[in-house]
Amino acid sequence: MIIKYLPLPLLIFLFASPLAIASAASPLLKAKRILFLGDSITYSGVHIVNLETYLTLAHPDSEREIMNLGLPSETVSGLSEPNHARGRFPRPDLAERLERVLRQTKPDLIVACYGINCGIYAPFSPENFRKYRQGIMNLRRAAARHGAPITFLTPWPYDHQKGRKKWPADYNTAVLGTYSKWLLDQRQFGWQVIDTHGGLTKALAEKRKTQPDFAFTRDGVHFNAEGDWAASQFLLNAIGAGNPQSLEEMLKPYPNGQKIHQEVTARMEKNRNEWLTKTRHQRPGTPGGPKK
Repeated sequence: MIIKYLPLPLLIFLFASPLAIASAASPLLKAKRILFLGDSITYSGVHIVNLETYLTLAHPDSEREIMNLGLPSETVSGLSEPNHARGRFPRPDLAERLERVLRQTKPDLIVACYGINCGIYAPFSPENFRKYRQGIMNLRRAAARHGAPITFLTPWPYDHQKGRKKWPADYNTAVLGTYSKWLLDQRQFGWQVIDTHGGLTKALAEKRKTQPDFAFTRDGVHFNAEGDWAASQFLLNAIGAGNPQSLEEMLKPYPNGQKIHQEVTARMEKNRNEWLTKTRHQRPGTPGGPKK
């Protein structure tokens, strides 16, 4: 059965500026080995599956490998709460595994989204912000050493209405908004940046004008079905896939669309787990990590 998603007619207008779409289109379409890095939202990878499904259907003769190496809880800042995971383990730091990942995957394009965990769900801190910037710069330098251009997605937004009340009510604006603005400012230096944070934040506010309980997440952080499709639209618009309002609409022109989507879903999970195992990491409870 194909999952139907709530139509979001304003998303194409709100998601990203024409500059973001134009700048991202060519790398995503031309690359042969695309590596996605990020935290649990990347790890779940529904938006990545939908991108790969479209590319498989619309460009069946193109050879392309999309590698999802998202890791739950991960940060690019190296920060962790004192009692993260009830004290069982600190948040994994991308820097610990980055060189192994790049050496083994050999990407010719990296798509990275970090930030929502990097402020560790605390009030804005100049030191935490410095460490986030430093982590992003280190990631960019490592990508350059391996000859891989990088496209950044601004941090996924946090929804306090659905999140934990002990977390700051202004986390999305004061922390993630600041991180996003800094990333967007780097466009003037030629960085490829897609404004996922601003687009989703505006779209959520617009939806709540008429649907006060509408949400893109189930817990303030992790996407529900509407959030997964909204995230997918950033990538689909970046490659010129139009503005399908649902997965069903995206698949409709292709007789084998549903079958391909199921195959891509299964393949991504299998390949993701294999890559995480090959490259090793320090997060317990995830394929390839330590037992405890």
